[in-house]
Amino acid sequence: MRQDVLPHPAAPAPTTRRTQIAQGIRDSFSVGLGIFPLGIALGLLIIQAGLP
Repeated sequence: MRQDVLPHPAAPAPTTRRTQIAQGIRDSFSVGLGIFPLGIALGLLIIQAGLP
């Protein structure tokens, strides 16, 4: 009985520090877009409550 051999996956391309930073910014951008309006809303709530 013959077993099919799967090809080896390609080795990942070496990443530079600049590429890693760009990937980190791209990954965290959507989170920042979600937290920004929440921060504004909570900041307005605190100001309206009379806290400094």
